[in-house]
Amino acid sequence: MELLDEFIRMKDIEYIALVEKEKSKAEKAMQHLLSDEKRMKAQEIIEKILSNEEKGKQSNERAVLVLFIWPFYESLILFRNEELIIRLKEFQFTDAVLRWFVSIDEINQQFDLIIQKGIKIDKVFALNCIKDYLKGKFVNDTMYWVSGIYKDGKTPVNLLTKTAILVNDRKKNSARNPKTTSNPMDSYIGEAMNKFDQYAQSQNEFNIGFIELIKGKTEKLHLKILLENCFDYHGMKKPSKTKFLNAVYDLFRIVINDYNLPTTENEFKNISGFYNNKIERFKAIKLKKIIYKI
Repeated sequence: MELLDEFIRMKDIEYIALVEKEKSKAEKAMQHLLSDEKRMKAQEIIEKILSNEEKGKQSNERAVLVLFIWPFYESLILFRNEELIIRLKEFQFTDAVLRWFVSIDEINQQFDLIIQKGIKIDKVFALNCIKDYLKGKFVNDTMYWVSGIYKDGKTPVNLLTKTAILVNDRKKNSARNPKTTSNPMDSYIGEAMNKFDQYAQSQNEFNIGFIELIKGKTEKLHLKILLENCFDYHGMKKPSKTKFLNAVYDLFRIVINDYNLPTTENEFKNISGFYNNKIERFKAIKLKKIIYKI
């Protein structure tokens, strides 16, 4: 995507203000999260969870525990630091959930390195894409943590998604919408589906289904938008798509935390399928496969 110099200068100024605003929100969120009151309430819930697990009982208290971070996760998702991770681990959150908290300093470092290679960046758009992707992945993995993993065929889904699939199946097999259910969760999801369908019908180019959306299959759209709409690599020396993908590889490696993308030469050579490929070519192939794989 071609980005004009004047547009980039304007966006750079806007980005500075955006980062300061995000930092202010994160500082306030950390103050709440680190308060003694939050620690004491969380500890009470954790003790119930551990007690139930010792008795072999399934605990529903994890859902309550999530409520402690729910008002704050959006403000903190770009501000990973040791103090934050220690506190969230005290709340029993696992590494699989916490991996979606990243450092904005690392992102800015990668932005600078990419720019040094002659690539222009719409930093505001790029940061918003990154944040939306991380939020979606965090929410999905948090639902797994709360309710466990279920199956939709061969696809792992969380309890909320499993419930939505069942409600959708009943809706398909019913002459009318199943509004008479006594389960409040079913009613809530049924209502959400109806509203989503109404919205989808009003958008000519809107082709994402509710079940596809709730299964967590849409987060990669943010990566695709990030790659295709936030950079202009025409200013690179001898520009090519492979050189561009190499230049942005480490930025995406920071964000795509469920693929454990390699960084060193030895890590690349130990990957099945590397063979005698050049690292630059392999990076480009790997990144394209991840982002465009459905």
